Amino acid sequence: MHAGSPCPTTSSDSATRASTESFNAAISVRAARDPEVALIRWHSLATPHPEWFIDTVHPNAVGVRVFTQMYIDAIRTLLADPLGPSVPGPGLATATRLGPT
Repeated sequence: MHAGSPCPTTSSDSATRASTESFNAAISVRAARDPEVALIRWHSLATPHPEWFIDTVHPNAVGVRVFTQMYIDAIRTLLADPLGPSVPGPGLATATRLGPT
């Protein structure tokens, strides 16, 4: 199981920030407690790139491409792990690299 990593937010709205921080904490706790969960760290990659977002939370087209590539790379790494799945599930076998190679 993959857990989306903590989401970045630069919102000045306290309710949005509190909600995002609560969500991020819950994901991090789950990943730390469950060896079947791999945390993919979107937050650390995206935080320095506000230009990847249409607002303070939702990615734009560039952000979606980067986000998708990060997941593809993480899944490939997990599939290469001999302790991970030996046969890719539906969709994983056909994952392709987005953007320049």
